[in-house]
Amino acid sequence: MSSEKRQRQRENRMRAVAQAERVKKRSTVARKVFRIVLIAAAVLVGLWLWSTFTGDDPDER
Repeated sequence: MSSEKRQRQRENRMRAVAQAERVKKRSTVARKVFRIVLIAAAVLVGLWLWSTFTGDDPDER
């Protein structure tokens, strides 16, 4: 195998590894954002339930 071909293969491997790392970082960021949105939604639902089932009697409203 010629040294040019080996060099090309090495460059292609490096490029593939770099691409895989970029995709991995992107999915990690997406997972963090999704977790934050999920927590915020859970807090809002919890507050809504808490305010609905505590306090005034609904018949008096």
